[in-house]
Amino acid sequence: MSTTVKSEKRKFTRWGRIDDGKSLIIHNSTKSFLNELKMLSNRAYNVSDEELGCRWGAEEDKPFLPPPYVDLPPGLTPAQIDQFLREQRHDELARKITSGELEFVDAEIRPPSPPPVYDKNGSRVNTRDVRVKNSMNEEYNRLVEFLLKNLPGFVASADYKPLKKVRKIIIPLDKYPEYNFMGLVIGPRGCNHKRLEAESGAQISLRGRGTVKDGKNRDHQTDEDAAMPMHVHITADREECVQKAVELIEPLLDPFHPKHEEFKRLGLEQLALVNGVALGIVDIARCSICGASGHRAHECQDMPAPSVPRVEIVPSLLHTGYYLLLS
Repeated sequence: MSTTVKSEKRKFTRWGRIDDGKSLIIHNSTKSFLNELKMLSNRAYNVSDEELGCRWGAEEDKPFLPPPYVDLPPGLTPAQIDQFLREQRHDELARKITSGELEFVDAEIRPPSPPPVYDKNGSRVNTRDVRVKNSMNEEYNRLVEFLLKNLPGFVASADYKPLKKVRKIIIPLDKYPEYNFMGLVIGPRGCNHKRLEAESGAQISLRGRGTVKDGKNRDHQTDEDAAMPMHVHITADREECVQKAVELIEPLLDPFHPKHEEFKRLGLEQLALVNGVALGIVDIARCSICGASGHRAHECQDMPAPSVPRVEIVPSLLHTGYYLLLS
């Protein structure tokens, strides 16, 4: 007895067998690609020339490509190329600043605008024009400082005024709201503040919200500084002084820094000196009257009583009358 196995007839399509999973994936991907191509074709057919903006694509689809600088003299070293580009940038910025032209960055690569800041009259002080102008002036001053140091014979313009180096360190009140960072930076009667300025050579001040009481004058800080969170404002003529001040202040603002407890202890000792209760000094101080330790001269029991002058009435030999004799 023979059995005949009837083989099932496999179905084929134009792109492959239906039961073949790999071929089915190829078929589906090809179909989706054709549908997408058809959709793009219909979109291009329906868009008018005015909406398209150009022949090859929409205006917003064009990538941003900064213009290359191709007029470099041949045979320059990398250092000379860097100096040449700085000189060209300096001349360009000088011309734009003189004419009042502002460099607005393309909207696609422009950083987000900061929160608005208003002055006492309600006018905004950090508009885009003001921020762009300040940025151009800062870059121009950096280029002038570089050229004065590295380019012999370079002379800055007559109206050039070097800007002070500024650094702002935000006080972490949001992380440590119970810490008295202001008292730690200033110190008792400003002792620590004076020490920081003397060691760094920079001007240090506290600015921002919470540094000025209501109704008090705040002419020492701008409206933008007053609207910022509480921060340490550092200014100096040289970058080295600013960096030195940052190194001295950062441990004060970090409770977990190894030097934080040391600065805190020094602040308590300064406070004790100011209040007249110097820690560890009363025990070793000796009285200038008896020589004993533990008390001061005005507290000494052996202090002699003050001498009272004796007054006598003596008759005068030269004229009629009397006069007083003190002994």
